[in-house]
Amino acid sequence: MEQNNFRALLRRTVAVPVLALVVLASVFVWEVKSLKASMQWVDHTDQVISANWELMKLTIDMETGVRGYLGTGREEFLQPYNEANRDIDSKFATLTQLVSDNPAQQARLAAIRSHCEEWRPYAARTIELRGRGRDVYGEAGNYETSLQGKQLMDSIRAEDGAFLTVEERLRNERVQSARDT
Repeated sequence: MEQNNFRALLRRTVAVPVLALVVLASVFVWEVKSLKASMQWVDHTDQVISANWELMKLTIDMETGVRGYLGTGREEFLQPYNEANRDIDSKFATLTQLVSDNPAQQARLAAIRSHCEEWRPYAARTIELRGRGRDVYGEAGNYETSLQGKQLMDSIRAEDGAFLTVEERLRNERVQSARDT
């Protein structure tokens, strides 16, 4: 009987550490997976913020190009406008795809796009007026036109500020979640 007791004790002596090792390894694997998922969300949020900055750079390039052209009448100032105008739709598409999981951000992005789509005809109209030799800024009747363009750009900036604030808050929450993990 002592031999049977010894074997049972031996089995327990081996089984308990092995079982503990399996449990700890399982917890470790679960924690690594949780950390990886948290870091993927942080990375996703960084991608959204980066795409947003690229979109706003294009918007600013468009505005700068128009202002430069309107002030000088020289076509080379339209280069940033033309390049940004060409690329902005693909940036909107990229950003739309990135925020497809967040309806509130989709709505903000749609508002930004709507304001941008309102601004583009304004820009084309003022470029056309300047191209015909009219000083768009100097004409008293065009103050309202210039003010309209400024208000549209201010709307784009305000909506983008709200968009970016949400994304930065999400990133901070997700970074904290990764740290906690």
